[in-house]
Amino acid sequence: MSDFLFGKVSVMEGIGSIINLSGSMPEYNQSVSGEEADSRAIYNDFAAVGTDLFVAENIIIDKK
Repeated sequence: MSDFLFGKVSVMEGIGSIINLSGSMPEYNQSVSGEEADSRAIYNDFAAVGTDLFVAENIIIDKK
């Protein structure tokens, strides 16, 4: 699974978001439109699947 639409936050940022009193939310991986965000996320998901298939194929080949 791609992590494109999700930010990589530290533990302290996670704790800070729990006690966030201002209600503001940080933005990660901004895109011009929702369609662009979806397109980039789908591309990254397929790239991850391709990588997984490549790794699995190499594991099978190495076991022979």
